[in-house]
This record gives sequence, C-alpha cells and structure tokens, in this order.
Amino acid sequence: FVVTHTDARMLTVQIRALKLSICVTVAHAPHSEAEAANETIFWSSLEEQLSRNDDIVLLIDANGRLGSESSEAVGDQGFSQQQDENGKFFHDVMLQTGLCTPATLAPNAGPNHTWVSTHHYNRRIDYVAIPQRWLPTVTQQYVYHDIDDLHDNEDHFPAVLTCTTTQVA
Repeated sequence: FVVTHTDARMLTVQIRALKLSICVTVAHAPHSEAEAANETIFWSSLEEQLSRNDDIVLLIDANGRLGSESSEAVGDQGFSQQQDENGKFFHDVMLQTGLCTPATLAPNAGPNHTWVSTHHYNRRIDYVAIPQRWLPTVTQQYVYHDIDDLHDNEDHFPAVLTCTTTQVA
C-alpha cells in the first residue's frame, strides 16, 4: 500500500499485490450549499486525480444525487433521484474518467438510501464507482443498514459492492 495523494477531501492509495494493482480513492465532496468555487475546485481536482490511473475504485460521499440523467456511467435504477448540482459534477467526472456507479445501473433489493437528514428524509449521496469495463464482474451490491456506528441518530450507511477479480483484465 502506498499513499499517492492526500488532501482535506481526498485520499488515494495504490494497492499492489500478486496479480492485483488498483488505486482506491476515498473522497468527500463539498456540501451542496458550499460556494460554487469550492465545488468546482473539488470536482476538477478529483477528475485530475482519477485520470492518473486506469484501475480505480472510488468511494465517495458525493453530497449529490443521481438517477434522472442516464448514461453509460449512471442509470435510473436503485434509488433514482433528481440529479442535483453535485450529482451533475459527479456524473461528468465519471464520464470523463470511464467510471460508473453500478448501484444506479441495476435494480437493487431493499432500502437503497445511504444518508438520513436531521429532518428524517432519505437520500442516496454515497457511492462506489468502478471502471465501466468492470461491470460484468459485479456480483452483489447493497446498502448496509444494520451497522452500529455508535451514533445516537441515523446518518450515513455504507454502500457495499462486491466484484470478482478473476474477470478483471
């Protein structure tokens, strides 16, 4: 494991093992009410970071909704929502970098929200994005709602994605 990038909103780790070489980027987008300049800087920086690698797994709190605008990167399945500004930025970054969000491209069983607001409305703002060519390797995806995160209130729930490695070229 080698940390190849770190800043206040992003961490990228290169993982190399026998027959495996991937980059995992964990990112936290600015809140949807942040200044437009901060949003633009974040999404540009993320795109630049992701463009440096081929095999990327992106774990992101996008603070954005996807689903109403479909493409090879985003579908209208799962917890489909009206795409918002951060969702548009995220969608564009995935199109530019060849990533996709499998949770939006196929129906999902069970509840699919990843976040509950303090006013108790559900949203999906957390995603796992992978290279589009990895889609055939996806074996399961869900949101893990049974986690005990030691918070008094519900907040974020982890998005889970399982892929086989034998089919990744």
